[in-house]
Amino acid sequence: MDPQNLNLIKDSFPSVFQHKAEIATQFYDRLFASVPETRQMFRAEMATQKEMLASVLTTLAKASFDPEKLQDVIARLARSHAGLGITEAQFRAGETALMEALGSVMAPKLPPPALLAWQAAIRRVIAAMIDPPEN
Repeated sequence: MDPQNLNLIKDSFPSVFQHKAEIATQFYDRLFASVPETRQMFRAEMATQKEMLASVLTTLAKASFDPEKLQDVIARLARSHAGLGITEAQFRAGETALMEALGSVMAPKLPPPALLAWQAAIRRVIAAMIDPPEN
């Protein structure tokens, strides 16, 4: 990611973190509405699952300032999802659901460039999950 996007994510992270529960709720609502079969993939209590999503967003935001660490985090995330049988279409639906949830919750609170930076980060992570790094 380019340094400008990284700075936008860093600067906007406190606001995004403050609204993590609402973002997570909207994400799962949108995902399950668009791809209902994904609901069965989530064995954990949804409150736990939402906290896990918030934790992943936090970890990615913090790691984004260390390219090597970021690659490690993305690779671990990709590996953790690899065995779940998630199709590319389901990953893309998840990408759309997360971008829509983030936009819905954060658009009134973030300047457009910051929202675009978050969307670029989401696209990067989803691309790595679809085509995981070798190591």
